[in-house]
Amino acid sequence: MVLRDADTGLEVFLQRRVKAMAFAPSVTVFPGGGVDDRDRQLDPTTWIGPPPSWWAGRFGCDEELAAALVCAAVRETFEECGVLLAGDPDGSALDVSAERLAAARAELVDRRGSLADVLTTNGWVLRADLLRPWSNWITPEVEPRRYDTFFFVAELPPGQRADDGTTEVTEAGWYRPADALADWRGDRVQLLPPTWVSLEQLVEQPDVAATLAAGEHRPINPLIPKVRREGDTVLLSLPGELGYDSAPLQLRPRQSPSPNPPRGGLLPEGQRPPHPLYEKLRPVTATASVLLCENPSPMTLEGTNTWLLRAPDAEQVIVIDPGPLDEHHLRQIAEHGPVAQILLTHHHFDHSEGAARLAELTHAPVRALDPKLVLGGEGLTEGDVVAAAGLELRVLTTPGHTADSLSFVLDDAVLTGDTVLGRGTTVIAQPDGRLSDYLGSLRRLAELPEGLAVLPGHGPELPDAGAVAREYLAHREQRLEQVRDALRQLGPDATPRQVVELVYADVDQVLWPAAESSVRAQLDYLRA
Repeated sequence: MVLRDADTGLEVFLQRRVKAMAFAPSVTVFPGGGVDDRDRQLDPTTWIGPPPSWWAGRFGCDEELAAALVCAAVRETFEECGVLLAGDPDGSALDVSAERLAAARAELVDRRGSLADVLTTNGWVLRADLLRPWSNWITPEVEPRRYDTFFFVAELPPGQRADDGTTEVTEAGWYRPADALADWRGDRVQLLPPTWVSLEQLVEQPDVAATLAAGEHRPINPLIPKVRREGDTVLLSLPGELGYDSAPLQLRPRQSPSPNPPRGGLLPEGQRPPHPLYEKLRPVTATASVLLCENPSPMTLEGTNTWLLRAPDAEQVIVIDPGPLDEHHLRQIAEHGPVAQILLTHHHFDHSEGAARLAELTHAPVRALDPKLVLGGEGLTEGDVVAAAGLELRVLTTPGHTADSLSFVLDDAVLTGDTVLGRGTTVIAQPDGRLSDYLGSLRRLAELPEGLAVLPGHGPELPDAGAVAREYLAHREQRLEQVRDALRQLGPDATPRQVVELVYADVDQVLWPAAESSVRAQLDYLRA
């Protein structure tokens, strides 16, 4: 919770999340996020303020996690609202230009460096003395996605300003805690229980100094809300409230669950015709349907999946990957319009060749990462939010298969193009595809919230993007080890073809050219 003193009293910085977020869409929150492996890279002996042992004692965890929590709090605050809780090595406040801060922030957001990298490069040190612990909330067991969240308070450093410069929020600003609570009680904003409880606690604080002093000694006990049902009403119980001790940890359903419940964001099997299905629009999720192009091959599997996205009450549709220049397929797509936008996951012709013709048929703009593919609209880049057809799609850059590969995240699914397929594994398409980039993209997908369905460029849909990405990572590591073994047998100068003949001996030889491309990428990765 970033705080400042104003003429009217204590103020806290709040953000409203975009509707496309998988967790808490459109909800007003404090800046924050999860611990990243990169948060464990910073040497805590270099920071100023209480050491990890003090934080571990306050939060009731080990020192390694305590250090990572502090680093994550500093990094996420910087990424999400531009406030950097750091200083010069002598303990003085940062006195740098807005441009320099923006460049450092972009390095973190683009994942070009860790917090440790950014601080070291600029000669800054983390200021743990600017933070105080506040609380520890754990999501109720009734929720499908659960989080163990530690809350901090911090004062806005002199000369810095908080902003809304993140694609994860639609608006942000400073509020008196009492005003934010009034908006919540008036149904003008949505708040999660940890947020409104924290705001109620901040109402009692006269200024920033008093709040930081309170955080110095507050007991930090894990808070796990419970839910209970009274008639048709679901009530939330907090520790210490009447009814909390008797409330169940899990809310029992009012009726038996469906014998065939949907997995991830997928429709139940009875409402979702099986793949493949040609020349018919096949519903897959509540907002996504697929029109399968009849261009089967060893590389395209049963053909290219053209995805049509729209909210249930929307008239327009978003088209993802029109496919090759197949007039019959393109006219079928157009018949399901009007088309609001045409988005491309990457430049390969089996995804993009028909885009210009579909734009002629529908008068819709074509958007992609590669500027050469953009027609009548803006390009796409990391963090963009595409709002159309009653939906919001968050853009992820996921290079590796190609340099311009994108994925699109909905609240219940992620469209992966060729980064993740519905069956088999992806080829690293040289010269612009790189294995190091691809492994990084898989790690990003593996970090997505549990239960997001995979809507791939080829093959059937899959129920859980994170699980599939982790399987892909394990497979890649297995293949790399096989290539290492092959080099030990064949010698360090072995050619891609020689490695393929040894490692892929059990694979149909019709796929060897594609395997050779992947092996070439693996050799480049290992030799680098």
